[in-house]
Amino acid sequence: MKPIHYLGLVVRLFAICLFIYGVIGIIEFLTLRLNDMTSFKPGFISMIIMLIPIITSVFLWFFPLTVAYKLLGKEEREFEPVNPKSLLTIFVASIGLFFLYKSLMDGAFWLAFYAMSSSGSSEIMTPSQVSTLLAMDVSDQAAIISTLVELIVALLLVVKCRTIAGFMARIAR
Repeated sequence: MKPIHYLGLVVRLFAICLFIYGVIGIIEFLTLRLNDMTSFKPGFISMIIMLIPIITSVFLWFFPLTVAYKLLGKEEREFEPVNPKSLLTIFVASIGLFFLYKSLMDGAFWLAFYAMSSSGSSEIMTPSQVSTLLAMDVSDQAAIISTLVELIVALLLVVKCRTIAGFMARIAR
């Protein structure tokens, strides 16, 4: 197999993780929406946020090699045994995709949290009670900042996987 095929497999695994997360999010959304016992009813924006991972996973599932070609570039298309630098590039991209998954899921949580706290829609509680319940404290703000940093680092690992792998290979010599 070519390096592009290995990365295509990693992209498909990433798509499976995204899909599972999206299904869990939809189930949680529907549970909150349909359950009469909860005082908070999430809105349409929350539903859109929970659909994004599913839509993205479907795209990644059907086009893994397209994504892999974008990540690895044209020089990796030739038939040859996998050299150490190509394998290192695949590992760096895989680590980047893993952390991209984690940061996107955390980001979806924080977007849903923000949408819920800003809408203030509840059948039992007043908008001020909902905003008090969902108010962000210092630890929440720190978690949002760490999620943003994680997202930036993950994007750098994915987008610059070849450059990082080349740098790592030079250091290892």
